[in-house]
Amino acid sequence: MSDDLMVSGGGGIAIASDELRAQVHRLHRLVDDLHGVRHQLAGLRARLSPADLRAADAPISALAAEQELERAASLVTSVALRTHGLVVALRAAITAYGAAERTAENLMQRASAAMGYGMGILAPLVMLQMLPVLGITAAAAVIASVAGAGRSTGSDSDGGSLLLSALGLWIRDNNELLTNPAVVALIRQAVMSSDDVVGGLARLPPGLAELLGDEGLHLTGLSTTAALLALVTHGLSTADAAVVRVRGGAGTRGTPAMSIADRAARIPRPTVAEPQQIRIDRYHRPGQSDSFEVYIAGTVDFGLMAGAEPWDMSSNVEGLSGLPAGSYLAVTEAMRAAGVTADSPVVLTGYSQGGLMAALVAASGDYRVEQVVTFGAPAGQVEIPRQVPQLAIRHSEDLVPALGGSDISDHTVVVERSLFDDRPVPSTEVVPAHEIRFYEETARLVDDADGPELLAVTERLRAFSDGATRVESRSYVASRVPVAAPVSAGGR
Repeated sequence: MSDDLMVSGGGGIAIASDELRAQVHRLHRLVDDLHGVRHQLAGLRARLSPADLRAADAPISALAAEQELERAASLVTSVALRTHGLVVALRAAITAYGAAERTAENLMQRASAAMGYGMGILAPLVMLQMLPVLGITAAAAVIASVAGAGRSTGSDSDGGSLLLSALGLWIRDNNELLTNPAVVALIRQAVMSSDDVVGGLARLPPGLAELLGDEGLHLTGLSTTAALLALVTHGLSTADAAVVRVRGGAGTRGTPAMSIADRAARIPRPTVAEPQQIRIDRYHRPGQSDSFEVYIAGTVDFGLMAGAEPWDMSSNVEGLSGLPAGSYLAVTEAMRAAGVTADSPVVLTGYSQGGLMAALVAASGDYRVEQVVTFGAPAGQVEIPRQVPQLAIRHSEDLVPALGGSDISDHTVVVERSLFDDRPVPSTEVVPAHEIRFYEETARLVDDADGPELLAVTERLRAFSDGATRVESRSYVASRVPVAAPVSAGGR
């Protein structure tokens, strides 16, 4: 496990480790200090006039002192120039590395788009050739399902469930493949070219497909594919005629979050016993309006069909498509119930799906968002206004952020860390790099970082918490209910 943090974004294309950025910052301050010393030496030399030298009891010593001052000033000037040259060279190297990475990503995206378009064109022919194989497979699945019905009960007798269960076991046993950073990068490119596959299926002219997509006008993209998937799942779902109900728990007294690690630790972990998906801390300050910190949990239900749990995969798909996701509606309703208004200062922190919803809330422009902090969130394609600072923390081996595509906002400060470059991949989880316990470790490293970009983020968050004399914390539980059922925000 590495403690190195790679930092990018923040309004530029530079990419470098936090340690290297910190060294550049220290060298720049050294240049300023050396210039200060040079000015002090110049002032001291100016006070040694010829008259002072003649009046001195030891004129030879005074002359030698002046010569030493001149040599010291020359040496300081030389060191300052060399240090400044090193700063310029390091900054140029960081920027050049970032530019090379950006160029490589663009070239790979264009190549992936072309491949995706070709796959869309050829897909009908491939499916036609595979019809006999698909027919045999379907028949085998039916036979297996019928045969299993006499030996199993419940959902285990469903052939589809058996297939999904077997697939899940295979992925867990071979999770090194999905945890490979190269595979994660390929998944991100595949996601970004999904609209090109659709363009190929629709038989759009190649130039038109490229013009409409990410390489052109950005009229189609990941959101287009996600919207199509959302429409399909809505058509198959039996829970469409439902609304989201939010219930708030009793308020408790707490303390303000003073670090990024504090915020990671406050993200809810929904369980059967404690199903809360949202936590909101209200900060009271004498003579000032209240401010709020909103913490949003990750995905709870991994089913594509919308059910009672709003934190499901259907909300992920809807969020990526720009449709009103159930978890998004729950977050905004909980914020309303907690007393958040359009003028209330708010910090949003989310993990996984919670990070996607935090980004969407900030992107809506309906709230006064002071900072967004996300962990492992598939939110790359969410365009957050430039005036809203965002910190996105990811792991190189985590495929979940890759499912959100490439970053569309260059002002987002992205921190990436490699977890398994020097140790085996844990075999107990399907996607171990997505586990929140590892993101809590990374959050502590970010708090200890020395680079100017991360220092600015941590100082801004600390300033948001400073001065709070009373903190009221409240958790919220959201669920989908039939339209006929009563709807209540509760907990106020």
